[in-house]
This record gives sequence, C-alpha cells and structure tokens, in this order.
Amino acid sequence: MMKTVRKNADLSKVFRVKRSGADLDDMFWSFGKVHGLENIAFCDQADLEATNGNPVKLQALVNKVEQT
Repeated sequence: MMKTVRKNADLSKVFRVKRSGADLDDMFWSFGKVHGLENIAFCDQADLEATNGNPVKLQALVNKVEQT
C-alpha cells in the first residue's frame, strides 16, 4: 500500500519538519544536518567552494575526509 501512496503523492507536501529556535536560521538548519561537520577543516578549499553550500554535496565531501 505504501508503494502506491508514494507513487501517487508527494510526501514532502504531506509531512513537514517543524523548525523552531535556532533552526529558523537557514544556515544553522543546513549545517546542522551535516554529520561530522568538524572535519570540514580538513577539506580542500576548492572542493568546499564547488559545493555551493549544498548540504548533500558538503556531506559527501566531509565523508571523504580521512581521520588521523
């Protein structure tokens, strides 16, 4: 049944994440979703600029960082 619902309905319009407090700030909201954000210090500057602030691309970049 859920497969049928998923095909017929845009779930992003049905379910909404309620933002409050600091989450109302778009920058805080975007960067707060990136796991391991502290590793951004080890990323190459050119690669960071290539993400254009996209949190999905930023997460992929942070995931590539090797921890020492």
